[in-house]
Amino acid sequence: MNYAAIETLLRLAGLIMIGLISANVVAAKRFGYAANLSYSATIVRQIFYVHCGYIVAIIAGLAILCLGWPELLMESGMGKVLSGYFGLFWLRRVVVQLFYYDPALRAENRFWDLFFLGVFSTLTLLGVILPMPLLFPPTFQTEVIEVCLGLFFQVTVLPECGFQELHIIILWYFYPTKSSQMIGHPLGV
Repeated sequence: MNYAAIETLLRLAGLIMIGLISANVVAAKRFGYAANLSYSATIVRQIFYVHCGYIVAIIAGLAILCLGWPELLMESGMGKVLSGYFGLFWLRRVVVQLFYYDPALRAENRFWDLFFLGVFSTLTLLGVILPMPLLFPPTFQTEVIEVCLGLFFQVTVLPECGFQELHIIILWYFYPTKSSQMIGHPLGV
């Protein structure tokens, strides 16, 4: 991926995170945080609100960084490490949604479940892909990207798509010249 594409993806990630901040406000009203927490001890209610506030502040800070100074996340070693950390941060959120949240509630709100799963998976991929040149050799990077995208698409987007077809599409996306020479152009162009 080239510099301009990565910068665009980081700015997109910033916009997505601004949307997540708005979603937190909507979620507080939709799930009745105040009413549900009114039965809790004062300290539990206070801790809950403080934790929510800190999470929103962290997301806002990263969104501002992605929108205002994406080059800091692309050029410096610390920026790539920070990007990688946030990739893991969002990956944990994907795991929570898939394995912790109530399956009945997820099924009842299938559109939002899939929407947020896509959002958090996208943020995970951006955080995992960007720091790779700093941390790993190119061959390992290719394998990790293929596995991450393969798992994401097979689990959430294209459950009927075989891994071989997806592997070819991913290789073509990241390495169009090399892939076309190795396997022919997968999209028939």
